[in-house]
Amino acid sequence: MEILGLISVPTWLFCLCLILLSLYIYTTWCQSVWKKLGVPGPKPVPFLGILNRLFKQNVNDVDMDLHKQYGRVVGVYHGNIPVLLVTDPELIKQITVKEFSNFTNRFNLIYPGEIMENGVNVALDDHWKFLRNTLSPTFSTGKLKNMMPLIQNNINTMLEIISEKSSKGESMEMKSLFGGYTMDVIASTAFGLEINSLKNPDDPFVNHAKIFFSGSFTGPFIMLQFMFPRLTSLFSVLKISFFPKKLSAFFANVINKTIQMRKEDPDTNKDFLQLMLNTEKERIDSGGKHIKGLTRNEIYGNSLIFMVAGYDTTANTLTFGSYCLATNPDVQDKLIEEIDREIADKPLGYENVMSLEYLDMFISEVLRLWAPTPRFPKSSSRVPPELLKEFFIKPKNGMILITLNSSTFHASST
Repeated sequence: MEILGLISVPTWLFCLCLILLSLYIYTTWCQSVWKKLGVPGPKPVPFLGILNRLFKQNVNDVDMDLHKQYGRVVGVYHGNIPVLLVTDPELIKQITVKEFSNFTNRFNLIYPGEIMENGVNVALDDHWKFLRNTLSPTFSTGKLKNMMPLIQNNINTMLEIISEKSSKGESMEMKSLFGGYTMDVIASTAFGLEINSLKNPDDPFVNHAKIFFSGSFTGPFIMLQFMFPRLTSLFSVLKISFFPKKLSAFFANVINKTIQMRKEDPDTNKDFLQLMLNTEKERIDSGGKHIKGLTRNEIYGNSLIFMVAGYDTTANTLTFGSYCLATNPDVQDKLIEEIDREIADKPLGYENVMSLEYLDMFISEVLRLWAPTPRFPKSSSRVPPELLKEFFIKPKNGMILITLNSSTFHASST
């Protein structure tokens, strides 16, 4: 192929150069949002934005570095997705409290699958409100008290293992120990299963859960959607999910079998699954109002969300907590003193645990130092003009996408 009659190049090379040039123009256009709006921020890497830094450093460390360099409002890119990083506590409070009604939706980068899309953390607008209103009573004080025996049984199993290892002078890998304990608690309180992963790590439930939490099946798929965000809509239409169908089918089958076993005697179970099953049928409340029931897919999805949200977050917090106690013996002594004083020989229960003020402060400090979920996304189609001014953004048509961080706040504009 001749170009302007001056140079001859192979057709394949010309096409390759044209594709690369088109891709460069595309990523440059996507990554021009904050510059046009005058929002300060680091120069993005084509197609990666600041992802290369996030791969190398802790998320909070990167955010704090950006805060120190650019101030309380920073425009960055996750791949080709514009993200507004806000580190001002008052702005965060305004968004999460005063303007919460405008930011109920979450921005979902990837299509989660037919089952997971019914989870309360993925649902949008009225569907989210319905799930939130239906599931919130499940976590009342009374319901949590009923789950205490299930939790206590798993605590006893963990203590047996610790005692056995300690008597033999053996060391313990705390993340593995707390991971097994957390998995057992979730299996019993969410699904009513006694898998005992601490003593039976080869249980099929445990193996499938480990595959899910390893995230080994998500890397390239997620990166593709960071680089080409509009693919998410296509994957949703085509039902292409990062969550493997075999994995999804296994957990759905486990839940379904448990449901079938309970139909004869539902009142003897006090776990999360049973509480959802109690709301499965449509009903009329005391005021004569018609209340919609949960569908089977909504039960499946929120059961899995319960597991996903509770496993790694709890195991990590317990692990960091044990590290803090080991490296701060004075704190450990104060904690033991409070437990001996407030509980002593009384049976461990919801009320006496809630009375441990120093323990509450200790856990809060662990969460401050090592937040288990540093970010979660939000989106809104209506952002008050006065809030946009705080971001240095002029009001305009479009969607504002929000991602919250425990110490910072993020928003994207499309």
